[in-house]
Amino acid sequence: MWRRRRAAQRTQTAVHDGASLAGRLASAGYGASVSSFGGQVGLWSAAGSARAIVDGIEDLFQMRNWLARLLRKERHRSAEEDSAAVSSPGPVWSDPEIPDEERAVLLVCLLEDPTAREDEQEDAASDLEFLSGPFVEAALIRAIRDGDFNSDLAQACAESLAGIWAREGQVDAAFLAELRGLAKELIFGILGNRAPHLLPPSAL
Repeated sequence: MWRRRRAAQRTQTAVHDGASLAGRLASAGYGASVSSFGGQVGLWSAAGSARAIVDGIEDLFQMRNWLARLLRKERHRSAEEDSAAVSSPGPVWSDPEIPDEERAVLLVCLLEDPTAREDEQEDAASDLEFLSGPFVEAALIRAIRDGDFNSDLAQACAESLAGIWAREGQVDAAFLAELRGLAKELIFGILGNRAPHLLPPSAL
């Protein structure tokens, strides 16, 4: 469904970016051996250089994320960000030293960051499905509304919200009645499969 389509798009983008990087390295003279045989171009040594550069970039991103977590640990939290407002069904994906309530705050900050990349926001929306609580649900609902119930981000948030509702066994009845567009189709479809008893009688 939606997430599989997004994953396929990101894979295609990564392959394209990798090919472009190898081509730029070759044109810049980084030991590329270019040969034409059957219409194909070989970039054997450029590929090694490209891999080394990509590894370095990944290391920088990991360091940036670690520093961001470290610096944010001591910041003041509002009452709604308190641990009482966030709950989790269990261990959450990775980096276990970050408490679930802090992870929720970081993910919501990324979700609502206007300078963040679209794919980063969508990843944050998907990860929020593994958390729950009023703070998380309110953030997902805001993003669905802001995306006019139809944007890619709104769809990612709709999937996560429906997953939380199905797991928790309760819904926000007022927002359920407000739903429309693709977000409504996703939420009603997921609830229909996982928790049909949560759907309004008119939807059955």
